[in-house]
Amino acid sequence: MILSAAHARCEQRDNRDRLVDFLVQGAGTGPGASLVASRLSNFLVRDITMALRGGWEPEEIARYVRRKTSAAATRVTAAYIGEAARHCSYLNDQESWEQQITNLIADSQRLDCNLPSWRTDVDASISALGVLQHLSKMPDLSSIRQARRKARSQEEERLLARVRALLAKAESSEFPEEADALMAKAQQLMTGHCLDRALLENDGGDSGEGSQVDARRCWLDDPYIEAKGFLLHVVAKANRCKAVLSTSIGFVTIVGHPDDLDASELLFTSLLVQATRRMTAAPADPAHSSRSRRPAYRRSFLVAYATRIGTRLDEANSSATAQAAAANGRDLLPVLAQRDDDVDHAVHKLFGKLGGQSLAASDPAGWVAGTAAADMADLVVQEEIDYKSVS
Repeated sequence: MILSAAHARCEQRDNRDRLVDFLVQGAGTGPGASLVASRLSNFLVRDITMALRGGWEPEEIARYVRRKTSAAATRVTAAYIGEAARHCSYLNDQESWEQQITNLIADSQRLDCNLPSWRTDVDASISALGVLQHLSKMPDLSSIRQARRKARSQEEERLLARVRALLAKAESSEFPEEADALMAKAQQLMTGHCLDRALLENDGGDSGEGSQVDARRCWLDDPYIEAKGFLLHVVAKANRCKAVLSTSIGFVTIVGHPDDLDASELLFTSLLVQATRRMTAAPADPAHSSRSRRPAYRRSFLVAYATRIGTRLDEANSSATAQAAAANGRDLLPVLAQRDDDVDHAVHKLFGKLGGQSLAASDPAGWVAGTAAADMADLVVQEEIDYKSVS
């Protein structure tokens, strides 16, 4: 009965509500409610365990259930993730899982037929099972990790803190020119740091821990997942990473060296905030305001924004690479080429042969506005801007 209710919607049957009502009532027997709670709990643990063994992270399971169902279904799912994870103790980085599970348990609700929320919890559990039983297997990101990444040094933490501060100031700035200059400065700092790390590892000055290629999944929210994924692609490319979009589930896997992944995630988050703010800003012309809310306009805006941002980041990286080469007195191209080969090998190991994806931009006004939003100022960082306040 539980499984029939869980699959009723995907099988386009109209008896789901009747089945849920019957289960809520304890399947018509005295001790039935406790039995229903026990069976639902067992199913949740079983299906979550299968998902974890299939490459899903604890937080990813909760996120996907929330995307497909409701907050109530997510709370019920989160309550059993810790129990399921104990069946997968041989998987992944346990410290990472423990932190994720701790975060999830803070907002969870275990099944209890004596609670006032019993009806809501049964319905939520059925919805969650309907999602969990259709999860596809994920690529095992741990398969390309050679060793655990070593802890960042105090110097690296200070640099990341400065980059975050620059990006936060860019996000909050009301002046596009200042925001773009701050973004460029952040990119230059991260590029210089990553190039220094690449040279250190290539010279054998690093212990080897943390130098290997890694992969992360970045989840995107509706709407315009493809356009947002394209923005992440151009940011990842500028930081010597590769991005693989999984449209049906709603995330992008980025593959690269750890420092390059850090740079990609930080910059993408900031750029998406800035793009959203500029895209949704109310224009002075009421007629344009109505048009700017249309999906075609906003999709075209984001595609154009990403296209121009990609060009500008490439220019910033070329300048930073030339400066690093001059400072170190050596050609960086062989070192970077080897890192590119390592990333390509890891992508092939995870995904095999991949195809490309094209994006249409059908609204000319959206394209022009998106390009303008990404091209407000020169990429040259103005020295007179006072960065000490965000150091």
